[in-house]
Amino acid sequence: MAATDDSFRPIAPRPPPSSSIGVAAWVRRSFFASPLNAATSLVVLAVLAMSVPPLFNWLVLYAVTAPDPELCREIHAYGACWGVITEKGRLIVFGRYPFDEQWRPLVASALLVALLVCSCLRAFWKPWLAPLWVVVLALFYALMRGGLFGLSPVETS
Repeated sequence: MAATDDSFRPIAPRPPPSSSIGVAAWVRRSFFASPLNAATSLVVLAVLAMSVPPLFNWLVLYAVTAPDPELCREIHAYGACWGVITEKGRLIVFGRYPFDEQWRPLVASALLVALLVCSCLRAFWKPWLAPLWVVVLALFYALMRGGLFGLSPVETS
C-alpha cells in the first residue's frame, strides 16, 4: 500500500469581500443599514442640500465686512453684515481688559482650551490630569487677576 500524507495543510486566508471594506461599505453600514436609517439619511441630505447653499451665500458670498452702516442696510436681506465684528472684534473678545495686558487673557484661555482638549483624549487620562486642572485654573486666575509674579493687577469692575 502506498503511503499517503493525510496531515492538515491550512490554506492561505482569503481577503474579505470587497462589499464589506472601504468607504462605500462604511457609508452603507452607517447610513443605510435599515430602511429607517436610509430614510433619515436621505431627509438630512435633502435638508442640507436646500439650506447650505443659501446660508453660504448669506454668510460669505453676499456679506459685507466693511464697517459701513449704509451698505449693511442696503443688503440686509441678501447678506450678513460683519462690519461690527471687524470693527469691534477686540472689544468683543477682550472686553475692557487693558490693551497692553491683553496677552494675559489670550494665554490663559489657550491654556484652558489645551487642557480641555487633553482631557477629551483618552491617552491623557492619567493620574496627573486632575492636579494639572488645579494648576491650570490657578494660573488662569493669576494671569487674569494679576498682582502676582510682577503682573499688574486688573480690577474686575
